Amino acid sequence: MDKLITKRTWTLCIMVVIGLSLVWLVPNSGEFRESKLVGDLPDILIGRKAVALRISAEEREQLAEDTTFSRNRYYVETVDPNPPIDVSVVFSGKDINNSIHRPEVCLKAQGWNFESEKYVTIETAGKTVPFKEIVCARPRQESDKVSHKNTKGEVIVDRRVQYYTFVGAETIVAGHYERTWEDIKMRLLKGTDQQWAYITISMDITENLQDDTQDKRYFNILNLEQSRAVIKEFKIKAMPELLTN
Repeated sequence: MDKLITKRTWTLCIMVVIGLSLVWLVPNSGEFRESKLVGDLPDILIGRKAVALRISAEEREQLAEDTTFSRNRYYVETVDPNPPIDVSVVFSGKDINNSIHRPEVCLKAQGWNFESEKYVTIETAGKTVPFKEIVCARPRQESDKVSHKNTKGEVIVDRRVQYYTFVGAETIVAGHYERTWEDIKMRLLKGTDQQWAYITISMDITENLQDDTQDKRYFNILNLEQSRAVIKEFKIKAMPELLTN
């Protein structure tokens, strides 16, 4: 049994290496099909009002010049609402290798530590949409613009749950290697190149922030499972509005 598993593992590794090599061997067609993710995030999304968030210079410098961004924070304008949800989209340019990457790269560079990672799916508008889930945390620093300690003098640890997926011209995938295979298939079978975009949807886990006096959070106190439920409902209702077909 162990020998069989080892053989299958080596076979899979060889197939991945060959597949990745084909990306360089298959010529570009010249035709470029756009991602089916909408280019501009709406001002209102399923009843939540948007506030635009700044894209940092560091983020722009990491990617090619023709990479485009959009990022909004969506609030519920009611008494004692659930926390706001951040939605960010990044669109690749012609040089996909330098204009889009996995969000894990940026999160780790920003000091976030990963507590867990897994793949999940949602069913919406007759489609199954995959996402990668990341639960992450980081302690606040004195240099942050909000209080970094609670009323007990303890350093506040911010926690977030984040989901992302890649959207091509026809296909939605949550993994980097799946995206590579879809590029190979489209070039070989249809003779076209495609634009990829990724969307990230994230929210603070607020259960540990209720005594954050200088950065008072007027939101419901949600634990991880409650936060997951809120974002799942948001994704199910919002994704049909964020896809062109």
